[in-house]
Amino acid sequence: MLAETPFETLGEWCEYTRSERGWDVGPHVGGPLVDDLVQAIRDGVSTESVDVLASSASQYGECTLDAVLRDVEGVPPEVLRELALAGLTLQPTPSQVGYEHVAATV
Repeated sequence: MLAETPFETLGEWCEYTRSERGWDVGPHVGGPLVDDLVQAIRDGVSTESVDVLASSASQYGECTLDAVLRDVEGVPPEVLRELALAGLTLQPTPSQVGYEHVAATV
């Protein structure tokens, strides 16, 4: 999980990315920390997609975890837990029948 990476939170990873690579890191970011967070969400619920966007590619202007969950109503507690452990803030997003869109920022 997050403790097994050099960064304890996604926020720390995003700060490192900004300072080491500048703002133009491309639309998608990755690494062990992000992989662990994405895998934890995929393991917890049925997902259509899970992605992490660099601040330059996010509509929120911050590193953003963007996920579409299948067959749920609302954001499940296990997803909320992973977002909280990663230090993310849930953003309001519209949902569709059978799908829940989750956006969370650092």
